Amino acid sequence: MSNQFTWYEGRGIYEGRGTIWSETLKSPITGRFRVTWSDKGGCRIECFGTSLSLPQSLVILQDFSEFRDLEIQCEGAVFRAARCYRVNAVESANVEGEQVDLSLTTLEAEYIVSPERPRFRAVSLVNFVAEILPFRDSAAPHPLRSGREPLDTDRTAPRWIPLSFNGDTAFIEQLPDYNQRVQALKDRTETVSTTAIFAGSIPNSAGVDIEATKDWLPTAATDALSLATGISVGVGLIELRDENGALNRRIHIPFQNKNFKPNHSFITDPAHARTSRSAVGMLAQNAIEGSAEMKKRFRLLVSAIEEAQDDIETPDHAYTYIVRALDGMANIHSVNRTRLADSLPATCAQTTRQTLYEARDKLKKEERAYRQSGDTAAADILERIASRAEQADAIEDSFGISLTKLLRIYGLRDKDAMRDFYSKSPRPDGRSWVQTLNRYRSGVIHRGYLNYGVEAEILDVIWYTRHLIDIAARIGMKEVAYAGTYDPFNLSATQQADLDWIKNDVQVKQFGFNGMNPKPFKLIGFESIIGTE
Repeated sequence: MSNQFTWYEGRGIYEGRGTIWSETLKSPITGRFRVTWSDKGGCRIECFGTSLSLPQSLVILQDFSEFRDLEIQCEGAVFRAARCYRVNAVESANVEGEQVDLSLTTLEAEYIVSPERPRFRAVSLVNFVAEILPFRDSAAPHPLRSGREPLDTDRTAPRWIPLSFNGDTAFIEQLPDYNQRVQALKDRTETVSTTAIFAGSIPNSAGVDIEATKDWLPTAATDALSLATGISVGVGLIELRDENGALNRRIHIPFQNKNFKPNHSFITDPAHARTSRSAVGMLAQNAIEGSAEMKKRFRLLVSAIEEAQDDIETPDHAYTYIVRALDGMANIHSVNRTRLADSLPATCAQTTRQTLYEARDKLKKEERAYRQSGDTAAADILERIASRAEQADAIEDSFGISLTKLLRIYGLRDKDAMRDFYSKSPRPDGRSWVQTLNRYRSGVIHRGYLNYGVEAEILDVIWYTRHLIDIAARIGMKEVAYAGTYDPFNLSATQQADLDWIKNDVQVKQFGFNGMNPKPFKLIGFESIIGTE
């Protein structure tokens, strides 16, 4: 294989003599190896002409075998995998009809061309489908850019989103055959396809082996792209390249990318870009610049939004996903519990807390004594009792109350809007927004389902779920300090709204639910559930 720079390769073959250690035989196996790979999955590893004897082959075939330390000396490069696993024999890709002695796969591997330290990284983005504005280069061409700049009317040239990472230039650019790849996804002839690359510099102090790369790789961008486009965006190949763009090493990790399924897109460049700046790029940029804790919160929300949208036609499931995420956010912000002592006079509250802490400390002392004596069972029980003693004045709030506290943290006024809405259009059952949130949560979390026609109307659950998905999306965008506009997940036509646009009953009514009449005023994507007239 040539080591010269090629802008993008979607598949290839590595081949050469190599060795692998057999855990079953406790000895190395030598032979000729061929690795076939693609950007859609892992590596298929075939071994020919091994040093195995017939009894050794039988031992391996009779047991699930794990192998380690695979190393293949390819032409001008080396392919390494720390762990490999035997797979069932499949039809050989070898046109000469050679007999395969071993067929393997691996979860992580790297193809190393040069021992020199690489300068850039290029990550293939899976199922990133978005309308990108034709931004023009104002600086010198990047070594990893395709080099073709689109005109305003040129719909065939790759388009790109300028970003920065670690204080240096970065960008997302569509593949040259982007349109064909997207059409294949839409036609369902493909379910997973690389459509763009995310390229930029490698941090100066960062390691470049597999584990180190996974640590510094700005994968939070894929969460941002998934939220923006409504399509789960994944990662394919990871390439590290030198200052001239030539391949230094290629990292193979078979990420569990989801199949292409378009859902509601919250941000699109044509609608939300301001002046010449990409709105999608703003969201991605802020996501990769956030703290590790922020990225965890953002991932929690985006994952739940994806799952809820995928299952929106089964509202019980969708409601469960989004409620769990918002419950988790309330727990992270410590607003899911109320301290009873806070309602006491200051002196009494202090005395109460001190008493509880003293009880905790005495129990912890007993716990340590039992643990030192070797009675870990009793020690574990005392540890739990001590924890409960400390929290004795805390009660867990209902989901509805926790959510209202969470909304206040992010400056969202949905609770006030829902209060105004139900004051003008009361529900037939007379429940408030908070009470209804709790009732639905209790059904899906504790019982596992909602009893439609008795305790809930399916359309009402759908509208509640859509509203909660929209709330989660706005909280996620506020988490990464996105200041632009977005498309709400309501029933109106596409609109440009600020994150805090919901202020009264007029706005919240656009999500479809209204107290007296559950019939929707517009059908978007739910014909299979509610039918059409």
